[in-house]
Amino acid sequence: IRHMKRLTVQFATLEDIEAQGWSLNPGRYVGVADRQEGGFVFAGRLEELAGELSATMTPADPAWPIGVILDGEAAVGVAQAFHAEMDPAASITAVEGRLPTDVVATRLTDSTRRAAVRGLAVAAASVSPTTEVYLEVPWKVAEPAGIDAAVDALAATAGELRLTIGAKLRCGGLQPGDFPSPATVAEFIVACV
Repeated sequence: IRHMKRLTVQFATLEDIEAQGWSLNPGRYVGVADRQEGGFVFAGRLEELAGELSATMTPADPAWPIGVILDGEAAVGVAQAFHAEMDPAASITAVEGRLPTDVVATRLTDSTRRAAVRGLAVAAASVSPTTEVYLEVPWKVAEPAGIDAAVDALAATAGELRLTIGAKLRCGGLQPGDFPSPATVAEFIVACV
């Protein structure tokens, strides 16, 4: 882990990536939401996973690192309950949240933007004292200089709360429009360093 000018950047070796099953994720992700998607209730899935792990794990089994994507306030309570029930057999090691789209609006004052970031950062960090927090910057609706303003708010909030917060840029999906342009990725990288 290397501390850059404003945010923490984590570098992985090929050995690190291989040890994670060739995954670049910091943990195994299980979506958690207070909504349904495709007939699948994510909060219910986390409870189902807890039941399966309780029934099949032995004390000799290594702990499962779990990453959770928070999507709604109810998800925080579900993630906290899962962590409390399953730790140390399974531990939520990473929490990802999606910043509200207005954080990239340049019309917002810095204090309003930081307040929006602070609420999500506090909720994500409350899942477990050792959870890594990653907050996704909504690039699709960003105004010029909006990504830089959002990353500034992340860095300021991390300093105020004395948390390590990773900035995340979603770089793909199912549709061509889900992939940011090289210019957007470059803007994000420059904002982070």
